[in-house]
Amino acid sequence: DPEGQAYFSRKHYLSIARFSDEANPVFSAPINIPGRLEHVYANDDGGTVLFTASDILGDEANGWRNDLRMQASVFDGEKAFLVGEVTLPNGLYTALAFQGRFFYTPTPWDAKEHGLQVYSWDVDNQFTKLALVKTGGEIPYQLSIATQPNLLFSVRNQIIDVIDIQDPESGLPIASYKQPLYTGVENVHALDREVAWLPAGLYGLESLDLTLLPPRVLAQEDASEVGRWTVTEINL
Repeated sequence: DPEGQAYFSRKHYLSIARFSDEANPVFSAPINIPGRLEHVYANDDGGTVLFTASDILGDEANGWRNDLRMQASVFDGEKAFLVGEVTLPNGLYTALAFQGRFFYTPTPWDAKEHGLQVYSWDVDNQFTKLALVKTGGEIPYQLSIATQPNLLFSVRNQIIDVIDIQDPESGLPIASYKQPLYTGVENVHALDREVAWLPAGLYGLESLDLTLLPPRVLAQEDASEVGRWTVTEINL
């Protein structure tokens, strides 16, 4: 700019691949979207919502800004229309995990309580902050969801927390494992509630025994209510 300060901007695009002819896939022209694509949500009415993220960097009066802006865009197959967004303070390098119209992200470092914050996108095109899932004193830095058993795996300080997200609006921590060496949860695969496989790079795979998870206890014998779990510490 005229004052000599440097700025940068980014543009993000989406391309659709059609495999009606598997040997010769057809790619659409680039479609402009507001940020990098993080998640695609197909609602019950057949509509498609794109969740994207944009970095917010800048020098403010009170210090450097490292925020993340989450965006929701309605997609009609040809264009994306931005309909809602929410800013995550100090969320530039945060982990994200998505389930349908919900997403989970660690609390920022300066939060009073640390854990996972749940957000939802609703029919009014708004993001809403929901429950705080408390996972201990440290901030989680890796997240991954195994959809078949509705479990969220979260890593903090060499501990893997397993969180039940059968009710995605809240999330209930149910167990904690000591993290095996050289593993992460980015591509975790779980077989029901029997075993979870963790990639360990050149060392292959490590497994977590999910049969050790505690049984669910329903509140007031009402099966319609969210079950309560007792957190179990598991060292393998």
